Amino acid sequence: MKHTSIIQAVLSYQAEEPVSFHVPGHKNGRAYKTELPTYDFLDLDVTEIPGTDNLHHPEEAIRSVLDKAAKVYQSKSSYFLVNGTTGGNHAMILGTTRPGDKILIARNVHKSVQTACILGNLEPLYVYPEVHPDIGLPMGVTAEAIEAQLSQEKGIKAIVITSPTYEGVHSDIQAISEVARKYGVLLLVDEAHGAHVALNSGFGPSAISHGADVAVQSTHKSMRALTQASMLHVCTDRVPVEMLETWLSMLQSSSPSYVLLGSLEKSLDDFQNTGKTRAITLLQNLKELKVMLETRLGLKVLSGSDVEPFGFEHDPSKLVIFMKEADKLADQLRVDFNIQVEYATADFIVCVTSIWNTNEDFNKLFKALESLRAQYTSEVEGLLEFPVSKQAMTPNQAFYLRSVQIELELAINRVSGEYVIPYPPGIPILSPGEIITEEIVDLIYRWKSRGHAVIGVQDATLKTIKVIDKTDLEAK
Repeated sequence: MKHTSIIQAVLSYQAEEPVSFHVPGHKNGRAYKTELPTYDFLDLDVTEIPGTDNLHHPEEAIRSVLDKAAKVYQSKSSYFLVNGTTGGNHAMILGTTRPGDKILIARNVHKSVQTACILGNLEPLYVYPEVHPDIGLPMGVTAEAIEAQLSQEKGIKAIVITSPTYEGVHSDIQAISEVARKYGVLLLVDEAHGAHVALNSGFGPSAISHGADVAVQSTHKSMRALTQASMLHVCTDRVPVEMLETWLSMLQSSSPSYVLLGSLEKSLDDFQNTGKTRAITLLQNLKELKVMLETRLGLKVLSGSDVEPFGFEHDPSKLVIFMKEADKLADQLRVDFNIQVEYATADFIVCVTSIWNTNEDFNKLFKALESLRAQYTSEVEGLLEFPVSKQAMTPNQAFYLRSVQIELELAINRVSGEYVIPYPPGIPILSPGEIITEEIVDLIYRWKSRGHAVIGVQDATLKTIKVIDKTDLEAK
């Protein structure tokens, strides 16, 4: 059913009482329902008035809760974000670099890291993530690959990586931080999917305590904070805090939502109250479900044993289940069993779990998959090879030049004016300012033939692509 009202669309979804294996971490409000109606968020929707403090100049209540956040996460200082980790990534990068700086980024970073390069007029250099040879899933980046880049390219000011990834793969932050310090470079970690890891070591290592200089977390994804509510953590004394705070103030609303701020405080309360006990229960439920899926249904579930031989760790709260035509099965889970997963591809589904998922949730998922057993197989395909990109100009330069839409076949040797990102794995085939080669065009067609979505492009059919106008190129 299509709705013409946002409120009605959301209320209709909630009325179905679906099983949530997607963000946000409060699981359709379950984390708050025992406190309602006495804890009514409408009561929190105020502004900066005497007694409520000010996020941009915290002195009283907000200051106290920020100090609590630093204590919980063991950071030097922590900051609340009301426009998500996107805003945090922008502040983290812009606050630690200067226009024209070189920055080394993992090729599979979130698009907010790419756009920070445009906003800050930075020159991005790329390090490619390792790819699992059997299941085709991109993993993390290695310290060796990063050191190879730092030893060859002088003047890099910062490294930006994502850890854990959307699928829960942790890079070896400790090893990478040692390399960063060796070369005098800051290590900035997009830890959007790891706000919960400090609850239990079973979720993997925290970037904050393993050597990151700055880490940004989407508290709303895996804790009970509301959507857009995130945190930024300064972890070392190497960070120019005054500049970082200036960018945070410039990038965030001058009227931050106290509803979001209050939900961040509630997430911190969970660390000090029932959160750690709930984390133990969640890990046990996940362990039992994995065994049942593998032994009784013959399904492959991503685990530490898949990634540890390559030097990575896995967060089991990101439940990755491999099967053919997983995207179609995800639709059936939603329509026939009222189970909503985070996302699905042609090869696997990802269920994002949190401490607010119950044993009943996992039982419903298993029974649903058991009922659909005859409709899927667990074979997986390997990842296609990714060519190393060649930049003709920086993303910032490409952004401010005119672009034209032309047929893909005619775009060979032209300069891309947009991102081309097969999802998954979320590794850009092209970024603005990079040269479109025959090899890349062929790769785009092969990704399309597999049925994978390609994001970042204006023409979703990929019959055409945006390229930099030749007149502007000649003028440049």
